[in-house]
Order: sequence, then structure tokens, then C-alpha cells
Amino acid sequence: MRHVHRSARYHKTSIDEGEAIVEELTQNFVKLGFLDDMRFAEAKLSSYSRRGLSLRNIRAKLSRKGISAMVIDEVFNTKIQENSDRDLLAAIIFSKKRKLGPFRRPLQSHMKYTRDEMAKLARAGFGYRIAQKIVLAKNAEELEEMVESKFNDK
Repeated sequence: MRHVHRSARYHKTSIDEGEAIVEELTQNFVKLGFLDDMRFAEAKLSSYSRRGLSLRNIRAKLSRKGISAMVIDEVFNTKIQENSDRDLLAAIIFSKKRKLGPFRRPLQSHMKYTRDEMAKLARAGFGYRIAQKIVLAKNAEELEEMVESKFNDK
């Protein structure tokens, strides 16, 4: 609508006409399925999870994009029931990218970095139990297999 107002001022046309055109286009796009907050939120949830973002972080991003809390809750409830380990899987991906827990270089002392790694996971939005599972894991292969099996099932 900001563009409609700016264009109407520049061209000295009616704002009401522009608003009516935008409203008509929006209704047509919704009818055709081009504008669907539910599908958008589901796609973003999957995409952000694969990138290693926590559920808290994903919820905040969707909210900033203008998705209503009701739609976000519905998508989360549906998707979390399908895969209750989604946050753990995202934490594993995040840890692999940041070389935390079993993904760190073998030359680094395990206990020296545990607190820092827990803090990094907490700042990324992961809960204490998930961060603890990641940081205290014995080997990376087990965690990687878990991610591959869960995401390849979909």
C-alpha cells in the first residue's frame, strides 16, 4: 500500500483506485493459492530446520515476516507431531556448521570447550537438554546418521 500511496502522490491519481486494484489482486492471488500463509510457514519451517535454526528462532523469524501467531502455532503443532526431534536435528546441524561437540577438532580438549559450546547453543535458541546431548555426545557419526535418516524420510 505504501507504493500505491507514493505512486498516487507522484502521478496525482486517486489513492482509492490503487487500493481497490491491490485488494482485487490480493483476493485473486489468495483464490489461486499464490498467497497462502500456512504453506509459506510450513516451507520456511522445513527450510530453517535444515539450516540448523532452533524452533524458537524459527518462530521469531516467521513472526517478523508477518505470519500470525495462530498460523505459526498451527504449523508448529502439525510439524512437531510429525517429527518431535526437529529441534535436536537442527541443533546437530548447527553444531556441525559451528564445529561444536563431537564435530570439533580432535586436538581440542573436550572439557575446556563444553561451557562455551553450551552457551553458543543456548544463544542460538536451543534448550539445555538438547545442548547437553550435543556437547556430551561421544562421536559425530551417530549424530550425522540421525540427521540423515530423519530428513531423508521426508
